[in-house]
Formats: sequence, structure tokens, C-alpha cells
Amino acid sequence: MLRKATPEGGSGTGYIHFSYLRTIPGSKWYGHLAGPPVWLQCHTSNTTKPCLDWLSYGQRVCRRCFSGRPAVLMGYVPIYRASDGKPVIVIVYEPQFAVIEQIPTHAKIIVAREGGEYDSQFIRLSLEQTPKFQTTLRERQCAYDLTPNLLKLWKDPDIVECYRDASHTARMHAMIGGQTQVQPTPLGKRPAGKLAETEFRDAYADLQPTLPSATKPK
Repeated sequence: MLRKATPEGGSGTGYIHFSYLRTIPGSKWYGHLAGPPVWLQCHTSNTTKPCLDWLSYGQRVCRRCFSGRPAVLMGYVPIYRASDGKPVIVIVYEPQFAVIEQIPTHAKIIVAREGGEYDSQFIRLSLEQTPKFQTTLRERQCAYDLTPNLLKLWKDPDIVECYRDASHTARMHAMIGGQTQVQPTPLGKRPAGKLAETEFRDAYADLQPTLPSATKPK
């Protein structure tokens, strides 16, 4: 008899596939916050991506900065949709910062949008918190980190390299501040071009620190 899988154990990788969801104007839906939002300074011309100058603390040149459009504060919010449990990403803007930062992981929330085509979607804590969030999937039982999903979404080698450098530095500082003295070893540079699936896995392998986050509106 073939071995049969059950959903209780989850994928075993800790990775959850999240899809971007745009709320229809004049509608609302319910969900549960899957983890902390990732706030970034982003350029929104053509495709939305973080400002490389901001992400690298001024160590890298951002070509998008020359477009004349300044970066704006954006939040990528991971949510489990209540109707079917689907993992989705909702994008919000600076006015939502203070509200969403106060919402705990797995709390029931309302995602809504006013009727205008250019109205932004917004998130509020639901006054009715039942039914509470429940799951047998291990990767959903704790706050989810969107970092690997965002790196895969952007498919930008410069951003991945910037993240690898930041993660490497953070790990070295942690080791130097602890029991082991280690000299940092620069990570190799990746060629420009489209980031393939295998390249993404290599880029994210064993890197745990999250992307630099805009902790307050600027």
C-alpha cells in the first residue's frame, strides 16, 4: 500500500505560498493575520519594488531613484483568508502603519476598500474575534516571515544580493558579540538577470534575519 500524506504535518519546509490579493472596490472580507507586516520604502513606477538605496542603507545605487518618483512607505501584510484559508498578501500604505502594528498574529481582521477605483484597501481588527484561528499545520502555528516570498515575488538579483549581505553581516555581528570571533567572509556576487527558482533557493538557504524594515513612517 502506498504511503498516504495527511495535512497535519504541513509541507515540512516551513515555506508557505502566498498570492497577492487586490480587494475589489466597495467590498470587504475577513481573514487572520499570518505574521508581522513587512514595511519597506518602495518605488511604484512600472513594478513595485523596494528602493535599493534605502534597503542597503545607502551602500547601493538605486536606478529607480532617478525616475523622479520618490519611494513611499508600503506594508506587505500576510493574511490567511477566512473563507477558505488561502494565504494572501495585501499591500497597504503609510496611513495604516499605526493600526496594523497593534494587531497581534492570528487575530481576526477585516480587509476592506471604499468604492472608488483609486481608493486604497485598508485593514482593521475585527470586533468579533470568533471563530478563533485554528490550524493543524505546523508552519501556520507561529508568526510567518514573508521574506522568502518577497524575494521570490520581486525576482531581483540586486535585492537578493543586498539581503544576503545584510544577513551575512548580522550573523557575523551576532557571532562576534557572542562566544566566537569570526572574520567576515564576503559572499560571492551573482550575475544580473532573471532569478531562477534554484537561484532563489540558494540565495535564501540558511539565511534567517528578515529584510530591513521601515519601523516608522519617514
